[in-house]
Amino acid sequence: MSRYFSFALLLLSFGRFVHTAENCRIETAEKIFYIKGDKTGNFIQQSSCSPSINRQFNLFIQSSSGSMRAQDVARVLEEKFQSHISIIPSRIEANPLSSLVRSSLSLSNDWTFKDMAFLRPTPFFVKEGTKITMSCSNCHYPGKKQIKVDIQDKGDSTVRWITLSLAIKVKALVARESLFPHRRPLSREDFSSEEIYVTNPESIFSEENHLHFYRASRKIPKGETLRQDHLSAINLVSPGGLIDVFYEYQNLSLKTKASPLRFGHYGDKIQLKRGKDRNIIIGRVVDHNKVVVER
Repeated sequence: MSRYFSFALLLLSFGRFVHTAENCRIETAEKIFYIKGDKTGNFIQQSSCSPSINRQFNLFIQSSSGSMRAQDVARVLEEKFQSHISIIPSRIEANPLSSLVRSSLSLSNDWTFKDMAFLRPTPFFVKEGTKITMSCSNCHYPGKKQIKVDIQDKGDSTVRWITLSLAIKVKALVARESLFPHRRPLSREDFSSEEIYVTNPESIFSEENHLHFYRASRKIPKGETLRQDHLSAINLVSPGGLIDVFYEYQNLSLKTKASPLRFGHYGDKIQLKRGKDRNIIIGRVVDHNKVVVER
C-alpha cells in the first residue's frame, strides 16, 4: 500500500455523515493518473454508489500516490458512510501525471510544470501493462507546450494531448524593500539572490555585478523578481570628451584615448574618433568612460 495511504485515510476521516444501509459498487481502473490540485477529476468508470461516496472516492485517489488494495480503500469509505462498498479491480495504482511527464521526457530537476491540463478534460486511466509514450517537439526550451500521449493496449491505439507551461530554474534578484524610480543607480544591497522557476527566462535580469549601470524605471515592490522592463540604462559615455579605449587581442591589451560620437549604455556598440587621424573605430561600452575594441 502507498505510503500516502494513511494521509488519505486522515483526509476522509473528517466530518460526520448520516448512517445509510446502502450497498454499492465502484468500478475504476488499474492505473490512474491525476493532475495535482484538480479537484474535479473523476476516476470512476461505473458506480451504483451515491454522489457523496463517489466524490469521496475521487478525493481519496487525488490524495494518494502508488499502489493500494481496493479493499482497503473500500474499508475507509465504509467506516465513513456506514455502507457496504465494493471496489474493483482488486488493486489500484494512482500517481500524479507530472511524474509520468517528467520521466517520459527525461526532464531534470531544473525543470518544472505549471498550468497542466488535458486538452480534452476526460479521465486518464489505463489497464495494467498498457504502454504509454510521450513526445514533445519543442520541450527543450520553456514556454507553453502541447504533449502528445500515445497509449497502446493490446493492439488498440489512443492519442491524448496534455497542455502545460514548462518552466526552468534560473538565478534571480528579488527586491529586499520596495524600490522607486529615481536617479540613484541600483546596487547589490537592494536585492537578494534566489533560484526560481520561470517560463520566460529572457525577461529576468540576474547580472548582479552590473546593477550599478541601471536605475529603476518603475516601482519594484518588495519581494518582486527583477525584470528587464524594471530597468533604465544609465549613460556611461557621452559625446564630446575623451574616454579610455582598450584594444584586446588574445592575451594582449593596449590602452588609448578616443572621442565617442554618441551616448552609450552598458553593452552598447558605439563609434568613436581616434586622435588626430580622425579614424572611426567601433567599441563596446563596458564601464564609465571605458570602451573595449575586440579583434
